Amino acid sequence: MKRLATMPDILADEGLYLMGSRLKRLAERMQADASEIFRQCGLDLQPPQAAALVTTDRLAPLSVGALAAALGYSQPAATRVALSLQKRGLVSIEPDAADKRTRLVSLTSEGEHLVRRLRREVVPRITHGVSSLLGGLSGTFVEQLAGIETAFAENSLAERALNEGPGAGADNIRITGYREEHAADFKRLNLEWLETMFEVEAGDLDVLDHPYERIIARGGQILFALDAADTCVGTCALKPDGSGSSVELTKMAVTGAVRGQKIGERLLNEALRRFEDSRFDELYLLTNTDCGPAIRLYEKSGFVHDDGVARRFASRYARANVAMRYVPGSSSA
Repeated sequence: MKRLATMPDILADEGLYLMGSRLKRLAERMQADASEIFRQCGLDLQPPQAAALVTTDRLAPLSVGALAAALGYSQPAATRVALSLQKRGLVSIEPDAADKRTRLVSLTSEGEHLVRRLRREVVPRITHGVSSLLGGLSGTFVEQLAGIETAFAENSLAERALNEGPGAGADNIRITGYREEHAADFKRLNLEWLETMFEVEAGDLDVLDHPYERIIARGGQILFALDAADTCVGTCALKPDGSGSSVELTKMAVTGAVRGQKIGERLLNEALRRFEDSRFDELYLLTNTDCGPAIRLYEKSGFVHDDGVARRFASRYARANVAMRYVPGSSSA
């Protein structure tokens, strides 16, 4: 039996009559990588769903038949995708007032938020990855196709998008303290995830609109993660609670385009170092069970779930159903 490493590429070797299968193989590889990029950016989405969302964003309200035509899908396939999005609350499907036989698809407010995240966080990265795959191609279409396949084998679309794309490269990230010119970034980064996952509360806006007065002037700290272009891609804060002894780890946010690169972990480690050098005795945080990856990071870093913290502070945010306290040496890793 031949080893897989020496197996010929039958679809390429057999020539043009298997071109459809060869293109389908490449498309499936690219879609699989796109799914991985969505996952790394924190979006629970499949490529057909993403295509349907952006189409609906541009053309809504539109019928399921029009959605199918715009995407080049069969009507049953478009119906399945639309229903999957409706089940997740991302689109609404309602009868057309002018023709009850026709059902119109529109984005919900949650769907609009997701499309904004998609365009902001994912589109630039996939665009970079595809551009990288296509770079330097020449010759006939078949020769260019072979070039894409070779480039894909060397570095996949996901690798190119996540490791080379906009904001990629945690090695180029540096953590800094508060500077007034980054106050707007503090608000931008936090609203980016709050508006996607929860409702922005009055207490959030009070801190985000007055970071110096609510945090820095009271002895707290705000940290920023800056990329090689000095763009703020992440932030967190140590906010004194007024007791003089306790401080809250709060407003931890990393822009979706660079999630998966441990930037949040670097921010957290620096925040813990600064807490340990501070005058405060207690560090706690409030979060939500929907923030699973963040909770696992906190547990790994020495935070433990604490009912006392919940009783004292959880009423601060309607979304807070997890309360944790920092206990050095208690890592669950």
